[in-house]
Amino acid sequence: MKYLAYTFLYYILSAILLPKEYFKRPPEIRKRWIKEKLALFGKKDFISQRKVIWIHAVSVGEVVALSSLIKNLVKNYDILLSTITDTGNYVAHQKFKNLPVKIIYLPLDCPFAIKRVLNIFNPSALLIAETEIWPNLILTTSKKIPVFLINARISNRSFERY
Repeated sequence: MKYLAYTFLYYILSAILLPKEYFKRPPEIRKRWIKEKLALFGKKDFISQRKVIWIHAVSVGEVVALSSLIKNLVKNYDILLSTITDTGNYVAHQKFKNLPVKIIYLPLDCPFAIKRVLNIFNPSALLIAETEIWPNLILTTSKKIPVFLINARISNRSFERY
């Protein structure tokens, strides 16, 4: 029941906040930002012959912290790297511009958006940095592929609530 309430509230708040967030973005990235938040990817947006690992890093700190891991993983995998912040996205584009890393904004935490990412990019695992816990992201993704929380600390008490 909590999950349904969360999802319902998330849809309502997204409808209210998405326009505000859109106009907060610099004009040159607005179109890409809204497209990626709504998971409006096409099959031609990403073509891979190798397995894909999806890594979610919220902002600059996580992108920097995971850069060694990403540089090692690209030897065997293509990487789908999602961020939330504009600065994290920018830094990711700078750090990985010559590597097989597709960088996107994390889509809305809605089942339809997460399923679309899974269908288009076909990742074989999701690695979530730190404690960036989005219920629909984890629930929807874990039905198809393994989900790992990396570089995170969580107390026993907090873990029980999840």
